[in-house]
Amino acid sequence: MSINLTKSNYQIEIVESKLPIIIKASANWCGPCRQLDPVFHEIESEYQDKIKFVELNIERARDLAIKFGIRNIPALIFIKDGMVLGKKLGAVNKNTFLVFIDQFFSIKKDSFSEARPSSDFEMTDLEL
Repeated sequence: MSINLTKSNYQIEIVESKLPIIIKASANWCGPCRQLDPVFHEIESEYQDKIKFVELNIERARDLAIKFGIRNIPALIFIKDGMVLGKKLGAVNKNTFLVFIDQFFSIKKDSFSEARPSSDFEMTDLEL
């Protein structure tokens, strides 16, 4: 089950995480966010031992939404070793989501290898 990200659990869940992380930034009123929910949770169940899945409600944790530069939702944020490797905006289907996992983490269901950053996104240190 995914973790709800708050300012109080940010340090342990994001900064200190040993696993790569996918944050889904969304809001309850957002239709495309609700479309992404089943895909996010299905992939979470398939990768639960390899990737940490975190949900960020932008209305409840506005300070974190600002920190991550969230201006549009839904947004998927890919993090490894405390660094943002990339962001993808909008609802996506399962196949597209899996391409992002491979692109940012080089993880397939049966393997685990080092992450590689996207060339189109500046890596960001996540210390608060």
